[in-house]
Amino acid sequence: MSYDEMLSAAKKAVSLAARLSNEVRKSLLVSDVWNKSDDSPVTVADYGSQAVVSLVLERELLNEPVSLVAEEDSGELRKIAAETVLARITELVKDTLASDESYAASPLSSDDVLNAIDRGKSEGGPMGRHWILDPIGGTRGFIRGEQYAIGLALLVDGKVVLGVMACPKLPLASTAGNTLKSLPEKVGCLFYGSVGNGTYVQSLSVDSPPVKVEVSSIDDPAKASFFESYHTPVPIHNTIATKLGIKESPIKINSQTKYAALSRGDGEVYLRFTRKARPESIWNHAAGSIIVSEAGGKVTDAAGNPLDFSKGKYLDYKRGIVVTTQKLLPRLLIAELVAAKKAVSLAARLSQEVQKTLLQSQVWKKSDRSPVTAADYGLYLAIYIPVNSTSSSQAVVSLVLERELQPDKLSLVAEEETGDLRKKGSELFLEGITTLVKDTLASEESYTGSPLSTDDVLNAIDCGKSEGGSSGSHWVLDPIDGTRGFVRGEQYAVGLALLVEGKVVLGVMACPNLPLASAICVTDKSSQEDVGCLFFATTGSGTYVQSLKGNSLPQKVRVSSNENLDEAKFLESYHKPIPIHGTIAKKLGIKALPVRLDSQAKYAALSRGDAEIYLRFTLNGYRECIWDHAAGSIITTEAGGVVCDATGKSLDFSKGKYLAHKTGIIVTTMKLKPWILKAVRESIEEENLYF
Repeated sequence: MSYDEMLSAAKKAVSLAARLSNEVRKSLLVSDVWNKSDDSPVTVADYGSQAVVSLVLERELLNEPVSLVAEEDSGELRKIAAETVLARITELVKDTLASDESYAASPLSSDDVLNAIDRGKSEGGPMGRHWILDPIGGTRGFIRGEQYAIGLALLVDGKVVLGVMACPKLPLASTAGNTLKSLPEKVGCLFYGSVGNGTYVQSLSVDSPPVKVEVSSIDDPAKASFFESYHTPVPIHNTIATKLGIKESPIKINSQTKYAALSRGDGEVYLRFTRKARPESIWNHAAGSIIVSEAGGKVTDAAGNPLDFSKGKYLDYKRGIVVTTQKLLPRLLIAELVAAKKAVSLAARLSQEVQKTLLQSQVWKKSDRSPVTAADYGLYLAIYIPVNSTSSSQAVVSLVLERELQPDKLSLVAEEETGDLRKKGSELFLEGITTLVKDTLASEESYTGSPLSTDDVLNAIDCGKSEGGSSGSHWVLDPIDGTRGFVRGEQYAVGLALLVEGKVVLGVMACPNLPLASAICVTDKSSQEDVGCLFFATTGSGTYVQSLKGNSLPQKVRVSSNENLDEAKFLESYHKPIPIHGTIAKKLGIKALPVRLDSQAKYAALSRGDAEIYLRFTLNGYRECIWDHAAGSIITTEAGGVVCDATGKSLDFSKGKYLAHKTGIIVTTMKLKPWILKAVRESIEEENLYF
């Protein structure tokens, strides 16, 4: 049976279930409502809706086996004291089915109803087809006569492929900016979506053509609307809203109706974080997730990972749910930013320990003749080793995120691999790296006592073999950028970025030898006091810097406002002189000699106004690795700068491990960009260079 046929059956089942719920709501009796063993309310509509959907799917899908994962079971209804309630539910189901011509003459007993309800006992899982049903989502809202929903989704091999949702109290017309209070007329919506086909809405009560819907196009959080459930206030919701700059009070709605409203642009953000760690049932999110995603939205956990519906009745997560638009998602990467900052800070701590006692035996050349040190390999474990922690809230949050960042959960694009470390003769060096990593992790209270073997170290390094690409989420890591500077005791950086659908949305960079106060114009050498910076940025939120020692609050930084090229400072790497750099500088009228810095520290310095120009034109067709620029690019652009190739185009990180360009890199300010592009273009033509 095709998905179109299954979608048709699902729409019919949900529409009839909504019809039953409307009939119950018209004359809701005290005896129609009671509490289950977990103190959550349940009504005859919950049971009746589940029975109707189960029976309709069975009849419409004919020879197809029906595996149903649903909220209710018949345990309470099979008790002697429930006979009257069961009889009422049976009549409701009979009348509802009889209202559809194709079911008019179908006999139905109380046992048929009980068995139909109990068809919902499936456990789901990663294999086969499973229907996921929330018979009445938002029972409290239903009882109060407010918003509720009936959600049905189809899971195929662990992935949601279609979803249907009835919202009987939701107005047909978009209520963006309003409170979603039901109007007396034109109320009742049926939303549906399937993979690759978009999301549609039509009337529940009249035969109307479906209308395609899309999420809001708002990209300014200050103008966004915020949904949350009718529960005890969750403090983190307000904290996140404040950080985003959302000014409006949250719109409170029960049930998956929030997903439906967001899918058509009634609001932009829905957060679901609970006060206590508790499992989330898949039926509370399955239909809503595909309805939002097919409308162009995003549904993730707090770490930015898609929800995993393949583990049975409960989502494989314990950290909160984020539902928003593609444009606003990067602003909500709070959990990922916390994890990245902690990971990079620990990595920097490790590198500093190595640099204190760096011996020549700790430096050797890889097969490509580039230097590598113990720190290059050791830094991977600061980010990926599994940890245990219960001592503090920060440690708890970190532990939760680390569990998401284990190798089988992450895609990591990184510089190093273990080929040289696995060779005979490297045993002592590998033991030294393992000890170094153990000591670094032990310096963090939350990681004390974590066992670590040399095999753990090797496997952790090799988790960086991802190829990246244009789809999905990929972390991009340079464990020590500027190894030559590191060896000399000068500037180097640890850079970590997050790539989502080919775009860099988050970056964190540690510059352990960069002074907190701007000193670039004087010398590259670090002073002995107030040294060590941690830069970080997420899309749309600006760039910040704070002390690596953790003893200062983050300060927002901006690129230089200087428009006078005579006074501009020019950054370049410690390499053989690149003739075109001098040609460009001369054309621009720059008088000062270039300031030479190793690593992405140049991006960091430029982002806070230490200099105005960084050019990187390479010799001999060198291919630029994405880890050399990913973190730095977003740190610069979020500080108001520009990062582009020689033609003025943004860098393309979506093609794998290498940038999709060979035309050099320009990093500067918006004000100077036109002049620099002109000078670059003229210099390329004069020197007959081709990229």
